[in-house]
Amino acid sequence: MLNFEHDHWLYLLFGLIPLLLLFGATARWRNKALKQFAEPRMAESLLKDHSSTRKGLRFFLMLLAIASLILALANLRMGAKKQTVKREGADIMLAVDLSRSMLAEDLRPSRLDRSKFFIAQLLRELRNDKVGLVVFAGNAYLQMPLTVDSRAALMYLNILDTDVIPRQGTAIGEAIGLATEAFEQGQGPAGKTKNRALIIVTDGENNEGDAVDLARKAAESGIAVFTVGVGTVKGAPIPMSTRSGVVDYKRDQEGNIVLTKLNETMLQEIAAAGNGKYYHISGGTQTIKDIATALDQLDKQTGESFEYTDYRKHFPVFLAIALVLLLVEFLLTDRAAAWWKRINLLNT
Repeated sequence: MLNFEHDHWLYLLFGLIPLLLLFGATARWRNKALKQFAEPRMAESLLKDHSSTRKGLRFFLMLLAIASLILALANLRMGAKKQTVKREGADIMLAVDLSRSMLAEDLRPSRLDRSKFFIAQLLRELRNDKVGLVVFAGNAYLQMPLTVDSRAALMYLNILDTDVIPRQGTAIGEAIGLATEAFEQGQGPAGKTKNRALIIVTDGENNEGDAVDLARKAAESGIAVFTVGVGTVKGAPIPMSTRSGVVDYKRDQEGNIVLTKLNETMLQEIAAAGNGKYYHISGGTQTIKDIATALDQLDKQTGESFEYTDYRKHFPVFLAIALVLLLVEFLLTDRAAAWWKRINLLNT
């Protein structure tokens, strides 16, 4: 099986397209300027030692060298052996708030961006656990069912923004109910087993009053509910883009700027009812360690999955190709070769 260990580097290949277009545009501009500067015979005499073919060849060698370096960074791998791997882990559902209040910038660069970065770090700590993803605003949706593929979770995480859910609000209760259903669909009713957890990342501005009751019911079915607060108690305005593209802030009916504030009391009540714990996202790495420690205390299930092992890494091949191409490009000059000039002289 072929795959790239660091496939995010492959996006840099798209950057070669503008370079190619820029080279073509520069070549056309140079030819046009030369025609305006001198007659064809004079221009040919002035540039008799210059080879446009060699110039183009040097550029393409440089382009291929850059592409090879990118492929080396991505590290193409081939799985030599496939084996069954036993995993001992819990089932973790992540619920992410995508309401417009998450655009507030009391946490830089924004509440939502900070949440996505936090969850990406947390996923690296949950390698042996099954992970699912729920998103919510005015409604809740199952973005990704439980899976052992944390890379898939990162892919879904990268595309999340506040436009994913058209109806605005913060339906934390609906997110808890949907996550509970997703757990049951993933493995069947768990009864009193304690191997499942729901982690809600939100600013806590709940528009419904059923979140605490649903968290209590989730705990009764063996689901521990943890909450992660995003934002500050002081609050911040919510950026809004106008039709003209100018950034304004959300206002009430009287024209006053609306402040969105972190509702820590609500999140603490939900965590307490859900037999979990409340954390604040500003704790950073320490908060992630604390959550990971709490999750380690859950009952672990033994499951099986297939993995390719004994990978053969091919980055040295692409690195060698890049070095050879760069060496050839360095030795190659824009001046015409001596044998080519002798042929031109005989023709003359």
